[in-house]
Parts: sequence; C-alpha cells; structure tokens
Amino acid sequence: MNLMRVLFLVASFLLFGSVFATDTTQFTVNLKNPIYKEGVISTDQGGVITSPELRIQARHIVYINKIEKGKSIHQVIAEGDLMLDNMGRIYIGRRLEYDFITKTGVVYEGATAVDLWFLGGEKIRLNPDRSYYLYNAFITTSESKKADWKIQSRELEIDRKSQLTGKNVTFRFWDTPILWVPAFKSNLIKPLTETPVRYKIEWDKGLWPKLSMRYRIFSWENLDLFFRLNIRPSKGVGGAIESNYRSLDKRKRLQTKSYADHDAFFRDTDSDKARFHYRLQGLYEARSEDNRSQIYLTYDKLSDRNMQVDFPTPDFEVSTVKETFLKIRNYQDWMILGINARPRINSFQGLKQELPESFWTPHPFTIGPTGIISENRLRVSYLDYVSANDIERAVPDFHSARIATHNELYRPFTYKGLNITPLIGFTGIFYNESRDGGAVGQAVLNYELFINLNLYRHYQTLRHVFEPYIHYKGLTHPTISPDRPYIFDIDDGFNRLYQLQTGVRNSFYLKKYPLFEPNFIADIYLYAFFADRTFKKTIPKVQGLFTWNFPTAKLTSQIGWNVEEQVFDFANVGLAWTINENFAFKTEFRHRSRFEWRKNELHNYIMEVTRGIPELLRSPLSDGRNTLLTRLQMKIAPQWTARFESHIGWGRGGEPNYNEAKVELITLISTSWKLRLIFTHSPAPKKKNDRFSFAFSLVRK
Repeated sequence: MNLMRVLFLVASFLLFGSVFATDTTQFTVNLKNPIYKEGVISTDQGGVITSPELRIQARHIVYINKIEKGKSIHQVIAEGDLMLDNMGRIYIGRRLEYDFITKTGVVYEGATAVDLWFLGGEKIRLNPDRSYYLYNAFITTSESKKADWKIQSRELEIDRKSQLTGKNVTFRFWDTPILWVPAFKSNLIKPLTETPVRYKIEWDKGLWPKLSMRYRIFSWENLDLFFRLNIRPSKGVGGAIESNYRSLDKRKRLQTKSYADHDAFFRDTDSDKARFHYRLQGLYEARSEDNRSQIYLTYDKLSDRNMQVDFPTPDFEVSTVKETFLKIRNYQDWMILGINARPRINSFQGLKQELPESFWTPHPFTIGPTGIISENRLRVSYLDYVSANDIERAVPDFHSARIATHNELYRPFTYKGLNITPLIGFTGIFYNESRDGGAVGQAVLNYELFINLNLYRHYQTLRHVFEPYIHYKGLTHPTISPDRPYIFDIDDGFNRLYQLQTGVRNSFYLKKYPLFEPNFIADIYLYAFFADRTFKKTIPKVQGLFTWNFPTAKLTSQIGWNVEEQVFDFANVGLAWTINENFAFKTEFRHRSRFEWRKNELHNYIMEVTRGIPELLRSPLSDGRNTLLTRLQMKIAPQWTARFESHIGWGRGGEPNYNEAKVELITLISTSWKLRLIFTHSPAPKKKNDRFSFAFSLVRK
C-alpha cells in the first residue's frame, strides 16, 4: 500500500503540477487506498494533506487539482474525524471545504480554541489573513458540548490578533438567556488579570437570596467594560457599569465603578426595607514620558454611610479607602513641587478639606565644606475642617488659610561605629483665622540629638549586633498659646517638650537559618520627660520590640509598660507559621489600655504634655480594648482549600463584646471555574448576623 501512495504522489505531481498555486514540492498528499478519476483523488479510509500553512486530517477526503474550462481548480473536501491545523490554529468539525488558490474555506459544525476560550458555530469561514467568521456562534470556557455557560451570537468575527467582535450577543447560563447586548468586543488573548464572568448568590439572615452576575461585555487592546446585575426576589434590583482603561504606553490608567440599586441589605439601618442606594468610585493615574510629572485622582461618592459596608469584597472595591483627593507632583533634579486637593463629597464624613494645598521642597544640600545638611519645606494651603452632618452642632466647622515653613540643619559625625547627629530646626506657621477670630502666627524651635553605637561580633553559629542608642528631642514654647490656633492635624500642635528616648537593640543572625532580616531582634527602650507637669515620674514609659524570624515561622511582640499606672499601655503578640505546603496560619493578640491614646503617631507625646491625663481619659482618645485576630488556610483535599478568619473583641468599657468570623471553601470545577462557598458571621442590626455566599468565577487554570 505504501508503494501505491508513492506512485500516486509521483503521478499527481507530474500530471497536475503546472496548475498549483504554489511550488508543488511544498504539498504532501498522503491518502490510504486512494481512488483517482479525472483530476480528483479521493478516499474513505483516511488520509493527511499538508502544505506550508495547512495540515488536514480526515476519514473521507476528496482532493481536486485540475484545469476545467481553462480555470485552475485546487480544492479539498474532508469529512469524518476532521481536524485542521491552519498555521497553529486547530479546528475540528463535521466537514471542511477549502480552496488552496484563494486560501479560503468553510468548516461546518466546527469549533476551535483561543487561549482558555472555546469557540464554535454552524459554520466557520476561514479568510486568507487567518481571521475567521463564526455563524450561529458560541464562545465558552467549558470543554463539554453542553456548556454550563456561553456567549451566543448570530455572527462573530475574530481577526488575526484574536480580537473578537459580535453583534446581538446573548449571555446564557444553563442555556437560559441572562443578558443581551447589541454589540460585544473582546481580546481573547489579553492577559486575564480580572475574571470576565462571575456568578454569586448571597443569602443574608432574614432576607431573600440575592443573585449577582458580572460579565465583561467589552475588551479591546486597552479597555475593559464590565456589567453587573444584582437581583433579590421581592426586594429589589441593582446594577453596575465598571471600566478599566490603560493606555498602550502604560502611562495612564483609569478605573471607574458606578453602582445603583433599590434593595435592602443586612447592615442597613432598616434591613427589612428596600431603599435606593448608589456608589460612584474612580481612580485615575498619569505620568509624563520622563516620569517627572505625575497626577493621581480618586473619588468615592456614596448615597449613605451604610453603603460602604455593602461591598467589602473584590466585587466592588478600588482600594481608595473611601477618600476623594487629587495629587499632582513634579520632580526635578533640585526640587519637588506638589499640589494636593481633598474635598468632602459625602456629607456623613468629617475630615480636613485641602482646598487646595501646595508645597515646595528643594532637595537637601550640603553647606560648603562644613558637612552641614539643610532641608527645607514650604506649604501654602486653605484648610476647611468639616464635621459629619449628624455631629456638626457638637463639633462646629472651622477654616483658615495656612502658610508654613519648616527648616532643618543637621550634621552627621561618625567614628569607628559611633554615630552622632545633632539637629536644629525652625517651624513657622501663619493663619488668617484663629479660635479668637483674628490672624495669628506661631513659631517654634526644635533641637534633637541622635547617638548610636554599632558593635558586632562573630561566633561559630551566629553574628551578634549590639546597638545602644539615644534620641533627645526638644521643643521651645511656641510664640502663642496651644489653644489659639486651629488644630487641623498633628502639624499644628506644638508645646514645650524635653523628651529623651534611650535603649539597646540586639540583633542575632543565625548561620543555620540565613534570612534578609535578623533571626532575633530585641529592642528595649524607655522614655523620659523633663520639666513636665503631666507625668509624675521622670521615666513613665518602658517599651520593647521582640522578633523571632525563621524560614517558616515568625513571632513578633510589642509591649509598652506604663510605670505610673502599673499597667501595660499596649501588648501585641503575633505568630505567623507555614507548617507545610498544605497548612499555614497567622494569629495576633492586641491589647490597648485606656491610657494608650488613639493617635496616628504613637511616639509623638506633645498631646500628653499639653493635656492632663484626666482630660484625655474623658475623651474618645481613650479607648481600651482587647482584640484577637486569626487567619488560617489549609488544603483539605487535592482540589479543595479551606480558609478561616476570626475577629474577636472584648474589654471595651461599656461597649458589648463582638465576634466576627468567616469560613471559606474554594475549589476548581469544570475547566476554568473557581467555586467559593462562604459563611460570614458579623454583628448587624436586628441580629441579622449571618450571611451565606455561593460564588463561582472564571479564572485561568
């Protein structure tokens, strides 16, 4: 039979080679038991035809290569167990008709794949440029003929770059139409940074289940559009349009999420009543070609304060922390210029509005041969502190123009591991409004001294670094009383201060467990205050930081002892441990006494030396509490992962204890679907504390 194939090939090339559109030596026709008749070769026992661009394999093949009425005909018809390889693109189907001269063809009842997508239709029309059309088409990620979900269209076009275009498109789930769009575009080989399809069912205690669906309805080179639909029977419906744009040069990015609904949810003031809600979020980033100029803008407009807790999941979060602000920066070799704007757009929020604020900072420079380094910063702003509407009467608004300069001079000295850095600085601030109604200015000098000594020694199994240090910080009394200027933030609060921090830091590096960080850190230090009326003892606070680092585990501890009250100001202990590839957990206990004030800069004690302890205890700044945080993840089966999170709080004065927990089971099903089963317990109005979620989304395996 092999001899018959060879004879057929030789005869076909000799008799019909003159009519080939390309070099005949580039074609191979390998048919089993072929039958030749008037320029037509056929078989029903299987064969393969190859060319530089194609490979056709089928059970029934009819190969035509002849001249008829002066016209060249070079075609193939193939059926049964059909597979076509068109320059790396694989097609299967019932029947193929292909013209080698025009390089066009049709696959009937065909299917193909692009990345994780499976496409098919009643007909697939192949074009010379490797683009193709699908008629009565579908696209899915399911390998099964009965796909659980799919996108259907009467006609789909896929160009040579695998960009899909369709009209009158229907999204179907279990063959039930869910969503119709007049047009649809998508880049099939675009990296899947965000799931294009997501379904979710949430069942809140006391409410009907809510079905949520999210589809990517448009995807091109640099733009993605998503549509989201929420339906809760007997309560309401909601929807969202989301966009994600990134310029081709990757210097601009725009992300928006716009949501509206008429629905009830478990954390609302009245969780039984459907109300209208909306949320508008956005983020914009841009930078110049030389990276010297940058702009960053975020906004987050909510219909009410409860809306922010209705979307804590990645379904609706741009990570703006519910802030609205604009940041512009220009970086030069010798200076930085910036503009900040932070308006309030949600009436239930209280914040310092920057309308706007600008600053100018020249790069630090050394003054001649002295070695003295100069740092300077100038800020000009109009600030307006607004309180939330529901507490506006108790905390009235205030505003003022503000011009501030901060200047520092310091000189480092080093000698054999000993580092000494004295510093002196000046801060001057002018306000056109103050608490007594007139313009005021305040000025203050600060002086600091940093001393540290680095000693180290090598042992057979470890390296020990011993570092004693001293940090003295002093402030002169400001030129005006601390009660006169408006306090917009910590940069406006000044008072006389004589503060000394001294301690010893020990670091151990084990040769058996080499890490980037020390394997063991013990940093013990104390604070002393002089000429101060608030603290009764010169040394009222002793604190320590301890860390144990190993390749699979890390134990951390931060402790602060209040010498005057004989209590722990704070005590935080955490353990993170990856036991093996199947199990890891992290737990942390946090304690804060009522003498540890709520403030952004924990080691700034100007407030303590300005206000008495009894006054601070009566304020919201005193908020003692205990918290236990736990998170673990384990693989309970080859395709199943379990996650557990817990947040337990107690000991908060007259406030009730609370307990929040979330259990999550994750697995991959079908081809590229991730299934998540989530149970959440969290305090909510009317004791509707429990929520069950069932979600599955399309992912790249």
